[in-house]
Amino acid sequence: MAKIYVASSWRNQYYPEVVNKLREAGHEVYDFRNPPHGQGGFKWQNLDPDFTRWDVNEYKQGLKHPSSELQFNTDLDALNWADTCLLVLPCGRSAHTEAGWMKGSGKRTIVYIPEMQEPELMYKLFDLVSGDMEEVLWYLKYGEPYSGDSRFVAKCRLLQSIYREESGLAIKPYKGRDGVHYYGNYIENGEITGANFLEEYIFDYANKRVRNKKNYETIESDRLFNNLLSSQPMAFNLFYPLMKMLKESPAEATMAIRKALPMFPIHKVTEIDLEFIPENYMDLTGDKSAMDAIIRFESAGGKRAFIAIETKYSENLGSNEASDKSKTIEKIKQLKCFRPDIEERINDIKLTQIYRNFLLSECYGKKIDAESYSIVLAPMDHTSTDKEVKSLTDELREEYRGRIQPVALEDFVNALISNSDGEYKAVFQKFYDRYLNFAKNYSR
Repeated sequence: MAKIYVASSWRNQYYPEVVNKLREAGHEVYDFRNPPHGQGGFKWQNLDPDFTRWDVNEYKQGLKHPSSELQFNTDLDALNWADTCLLVLPCGRSAHTEAGWMKGSGKRTIVYIPEMQEPELMYKLFDLVSGDMEEVLWYLKYGEPYSGDSRFVAKCRLLQSIYREESGLAIKPYKGRDGVHYYGNYIENGEITGANFLEEYIFDYANKRVRNKKNYETIESDRLFNNLLSSQPMAFNLFYPLMKMLKESPAEATMAIRKALPMFPIHKVTEIDLEFIPENYMDLTGDKSAMDAIIRFESAGGKRAFIAIETKYSENLGSNEASDKSKTIEKIKQLKCFRPDIEERINDIKLTQIYRNFLLSECYGKKIDAESYSIVLAPMDHTSTDKEVKSLTDELREEYRGRIQPVALEDFVNALISNSDGEYKAVFQKFYDRYLNFAKNYSR
């Protein structure tokens, strides 16, 4: 919930209703008409009934009056305390000065216009201009929409904003190239509170990974702790409970994973890891692409194997090509996984993240003498996963096309829920509710 400074005028008839609606919505509100010092709101006529006839020197003296000093300091303390300013029109110079001070301090500032006033160009400085109190309340609750979101990404962002609001977490201002924004999926101090993680033990593991981060690893602290929408903390929330389950009950973990990934010959799961980059990655592909998770297992015949997992929530797989395209092309030729005619077209193919991930998996499998498989784990409505996987499999030899597959995150998580008990069933259910219960978007 927000801490709101309502800037307006004594004569504004809408002010009391606005304050009441904000408080009913659960926000903390500073009411300048009823300040905490208990001496009532400040009015110039209480200093001098004839104040409208003052000259500048008399006005300057009035600013030094004890009542002026008390109210000014009270208001200033409230401006510092608040994280949001709501400017309610019509109002005068004082309220506009307060709104400008708040915006200049990097705080969220909203203009509410219950009845149309003369247009003002410089209101473009502020974060929202609205004539609808319900829109203001929605904005305060769930944050600012991002204009570049697709319908699917907007749905994911809103679901994470709902999670933040249900958890009682404030929005962290996001500093973009075009200024400060208040997207509902960013939180404050997640590295202290652990609020981005479903359980304390997952937060402890995330802290451990950040503290012991190797120089070639791609773990990003702010993204991990403060971005609710990011797939990186999502992977921690999904796979670290599986890691814990595997240590405590290998048979239960193996069964759950086998049911979740029946297309692979899993006999016994031996190890699960997160954000895995082989130490010898330079000898493999020369690319710092990480496996978001890796599940190592033995097949029924005792053959070692693993599944390299790329998790996606709202993000696409990305169009950024390998940093060293020549080395990528060399590996494509060496591995013999691709159709023979690819060498004729390889310079025209964009070697995007899905190629890089697949090549890392295949090269690593060859290096450790293990069967390699890859999956892209994303929500079933993710707009590009199937297309991106197909762009790769179309270039593979027939016998390799089953080595990489898209898997619906809903199917994977539901299988874990159905085949787990106790605390693990509960944490996977919490995962589903947070990341995949999109019905929440339409019930608010």
